[in-house]
Amino acid sequence: RVSYPEPISISLFDPMPLLLLLAKPFANLVTPGTQYFGYYFMACLVLQGVFGYLAALRTLRLTGQGDELLSRYAAVLIGILFASIPYTFYRFQGHTALSSQWVLVISIWVALSTLDWKGRAWVLANGAVVVLATGLNPYLALLVLISNGSLVIMSWSTLGWRQVAVRLGSMAALAAFGLWVFGFMGGTTAS
Repeated sequence: RVSYPEPISISLFDPMPLLLLLAKPFANLVTPGTQYFGYYFMACLVLQGVFGYLAALRTLRLTGQGDELLSRYAAVLIGILFASIPYTFYRFQGHTALSSQWVLVISIWVALSTLDWKGRAWVLANGAVVVLATGLNPYLALLVLISNGSLVIMSWSTLGWRQVAVRLGSMAALAAFGLWVFGFMGGTTAS
Protein backbone atom coordinates (compact mmCIF):
# COMPACT_ATOMS: atom_id res chain seq x y z
CA ARG A 1 0.00 0.00 0.00
CA VAL A 2 2.94 2.31 0.57
CA SER A 3 3.66 2.72 -3.12
CA TYR A 4 0.10 2.65 -4.49
CA PRO A 5 -0.58 2.62 -7.43
CA GLU A 6 2.90 1.45 -8.46
CA PRO A 7 4.16 -1.88 -7.07
CA ILE A 8 7.51 -0.90 -5.53
CA SER A 9 9.51 -3.18 -3.26
CA ILE A 10 9.25 -2.38 0.44
CA SER A 11 13.06 -2.52 0.65
CA LEU A 12 13.28 0.90 -1.02
CA PHE A 13 11.62 2.38 2.06
CA ASP A 14 14.35 0.99 4.36
CA PRO A 15 12.10 -0.63 6.98
CA MET A 16 13.08 -3.19 9.57
CA PRO A 17 9.92 -5.31 9.52
CA LEU A 18 11.05 -7.71 12.24
CA LEU A 19 11.91 -4.87 14.63
CA LEU A 20 8.63 -3.11 13.89
CA LEU A 21 6.72 -6.34 14.47
CA LEU A 22 8.47 -6.97 17.80
CA ALA A 23 8.06 -3.35 18.94
CA LYS A 24 4.33 -3.12 18.11
CA PRO A 25 3.08 -4.56 21.46
CA PHE A 26 4.99 -1.82 23.27
CA ALA A 27 3.64 1.03 21.12
CA ASN A 28 0.97 1.95 23.69
CA LEU A 29 3.54 2.18 26.48
CA VAL A 30 5.41 5.13 25.00
CA THR A 31 4.26 8.70 24.66
CA PRO A 32 2.97 9.49 21.15
CA GLY A 33 5.71 10.98 19.05
CA THR A 34 8.45 9.24 21.05
CA GLN A 35 10.99 7.40 18.96
CA TYR A 36 12.58 4.08 19.89
CA PHE A 37 15.77 4.26 17.84
CA GLY A 38 17.92 5.30 20.80
CA TYR A 39 16.90 2.14 22.66
CA TYR A 40 17.46 0.07 19.54
CA PHE A 41 20.92 1.56 18.95
CA MET A 42 21.87 0.71 22.54
CA ALA A 43 20.58 -2.83 22.03
CA CYS A 44 22.65 -3.05 18.82
CA LEU A 45 25.83 -2.13 20.69
CA VAL A 46 25.14 -4.57 23.51
CA LEU A 47 24.29 -7.41 21.10
CA GLN A 48 27.34 -6.66 18.98
CA GLY A 49 29.56 -6.79 22.06
CA VAL A 50 28.01 -9.96 23.48
CA PHE A 51 28.13 -11.87 20.20
CA GLY A 52 31.61 -10.49 19.49
CA TYR A 53 32.72 -11.93 22.82
CA LEU A 54 31.11 -15.31 22.05
CA ALA A 55 32.58 -15.44 18.53
CA ALA A 56 36.05 -14.51 19.79
CA LEU A 57 35.87 -17.07 22.60
CA ARG A 58 34.76 -19.76 20.14
CA THR A 59 37.58 -18.85 17.75
CA LEU A 60 40.18 -18.96 20.52
CA ARG A 61 38.91 -22.35 21.66
CA LEU A 62 38.91 -23.73 18.10
CA THR A 63 42.51 -22.64 17.60
CA GLY A 64 43.57 -23.91 21.03
CA GLN A 65 45.05 -20.59 22.12
CA GLY A 66 46.32 -20.29 25.70
CA ASP A 67 44.58 -21.03 28.96
CA GLU A 68 40.88 -20.50 29.67
CA LEU A 69 41.27 -17.35 31.80
CA LEU A 70 43.48 -15.63 29.22
CA SER A 71 41.06 -16.62 26.44
CA ARG A 72 38.13 -15.14 28.35
CA TYR A 73 40.04 -11.92 29.00
CA ALA A 74 40.99 -11.63 25.32
CA ALA A 75 37.40 -12.39 24.29
CA VAL A 76 36.11 -9.62 26.59
CA LEU A 77 38.50 -7.13 24.98
CA ILE A 78 37.46 -8.28 21.51
CA GLY A 79 33.78 -7.99 22.51
CA ILE A 80 34.40 -4.40 23.64
CA LEU A 81 36.11 -3.74 20.31
CA PHE A 82 33.09 -5.14 18.44
CA ALA A 83 30.74 -2.93 20.49
CA SER A 84 32.78 0.20 19.86
CA ILE A 85 33.53 -0.09 16.14
CA PRO A 86 33.23 3.44 14.71
CA TYR A 87 31.50 2.17 11.58
CA THR A 88 28.48 1.16 13.66
CA PHE A 89 28.20 4.67 15.10
CA TYR A 90 28.38 6.07 11.58
CA ARG A 91 25.42 3.86 10.57
CA PHE A 92 23.34 5.24 13.45
CA GLN A 93 23.46 8.65 11.81
CA GLY A 94 22.34 7.81 8.32
CA HIS A 95 21.13 4.29 7.74
CA THR A 96 19.20 2.90 10.67
CA ALA A 97 18.51 -0.56 9.22
CA LEU A 98 22.19 -1.21 8.62
CA SER A 99 23.01 -0.39 12.24
CA SER A 100 21.83 -3.95 12.96
CA GLN A 101 25.32 -5.27 12.30
CA TRP A 102 25.04 -7.47 15.38
CA VAL A 103 23.27 -9.95 13.10
CA LEU A 104 26.56 -10.35 11.19
CA VAL A 105 28.39 -11.10 14.42
CA ILE A 106 25.78 -13.61 15.57
CA SER A 107 26.05 -15.33 12.17
CA ILE A 108 29.80 -15.70 12.62
CA TRP A 109 29.34 -17.08 16.14
CA VAL A 110 26.65 -19.55 15.05
CA ALA A 111 28.68 -20.64 12.03
CA LEU A 112 31.75 -21.26 14.19
CA SER A 113 29.72 -23.02 16.88
CA THR A 114 28.07 -25.40 14.40
CA LEU A 115 31.12 -26.41 12.36
CA ASP A 116 30.80 -30.05 13.44
CA TRP A 117 27.01 -30.24 13.35
CA LYS A 118 25.32 -32.40 10.76
CA GLY A 119 22.02 -32.38 8.88
CA ARG A 120 18.94 -30.60 10.16
CA ALA A 121 20.55 -29.23 13.32
CA TRP A 122 23.04 -27.23 11.25
CA VAL A 123 20.33 -26.00 8.87
CA LEU A 124 18.05 -24.96 11.75
CA ALA A 125 20.74 -23.01 13.61
CA ASN A 126 22.27 -21.25 10.61
CA GLY A 127 18.93 -20.92 8.81
CA ALA A 128 17.41 -19.15 11.82
CA VAL A 129 20.13 -16.50 11.59
CA VAL A 130 19.53 -16.09 7.85
CA VAL A 131 15.78 -15.62 8.38
CA LEU A 132 16.50 -13.20 11.26
CA ALA A 133 18.74 -11.16 8.95
CA THR A 134 16.07 -11.06 6.23
CA GLY A 135 13.69 -9.54 8.76
CA LEU A 136 16.09 -6.66 9.37
CA ASN A 137 17.49 -5.76 5.94
CA PRO A 138 18.15 -7.54 2.61
CA TYR A 139 21.70 -6.18 2.50
CA LEU A 140 22.49 -7.63 5.92
CA ALA A 141 20.94 -10.93 4.82
CA LEU A 142 23.25 -10.96 1.79
CA LEU A 143 26.27 -10.35 4.02
CA VAL A 144 25.20 -13.20 6.32
CA LEU A 145 24.86 -15.48 3.28
CA ILE A 146 28.31 -14.47 2.01
CA SER A 147 30.07 -14.99 5.35
CA ASN A 148 28.36 -18.28 6.17
CA GLY A 149 28.59 -19.49 2.58
CA SER A 150 32.31 -18.76 2.55
CA LEU A 151 32.84 -20.76 5.72
CA VAL A 152 30.82 -23.66 4.27
CA ILE A 153 32.83 -23.62 1.03
CA MET A 154 36.11 -23.51 2.96
CA SER A 155 34.99 -26.64 4.83
CA TRP A 156 34.47 -28.67 1.64
CA SER A 157 37.35 -31.04 2.43
CA THR A 158 35.67 -32.24 5.63
CA LEU A 159 32.07 -31.87 4.48
CA GLY A 160 32.25 -33.07 0.90
CA TRP A 161 30.78 -31.26 -2.08
CA ARG A 162 27.33 -32.81 -1.64
CA GLN A 163 26.98 -31.47 1.92
CA VAL A 164 28.34 -28.09 0.81
CA ALA A 165 25.67 -27.92 -1.91
CA VAL A 166 22.93 -28.92 0.56
CA ARG A 167 24.00 -26.27 3.06
CA LEU A 168 24.35 -23.50 0.47
CA GLY A 169 21.03 -24.43 -1.13
CA SER A 170 19.20 -24.53 2.20
CA MET A 171 20.58 -21.12 3.19
CA ALA A 172 19.56 -19.63 -0.16
CA ALA A 173 16.06 -21.14 0.10
CA LEU A 174 15.62 -19.84 3.66
CA ALA A 175 16.83 -16.40 2.59
CA ALA A 176 14.28 -16.34 -0.24
CA PHE A 177 11.58 -17.49 2.20
CA GLY A 178 12.50 -14.79 4.74
CA LEU A 179 12.63 -12.06 2.10
CA TRP A 180 9.19 -13.14 0.91
CA VAL A 181 7.69 -13.31 4.43
CA PHE A 182 9.00 -9.88 5.39
CA GLY A 183 7.82 -8.28 2.13
CA PHE A 184 11.14 -7.65 0.42
CA MET A 185 10.49 -9.92 -2.56
CA GLY A 186 8.48 -8.26 -5.28
CA GLY A 187 6.42 -5.11 -5.25
CA THR A 188 3.76 -4.12 -2.81
CA THR A 189 0.14 -4.35 -3.83
CA ALA A 190 -2.81 -2.19 -3.01
CA SER A 191 -5.85 -3.73 -1.43
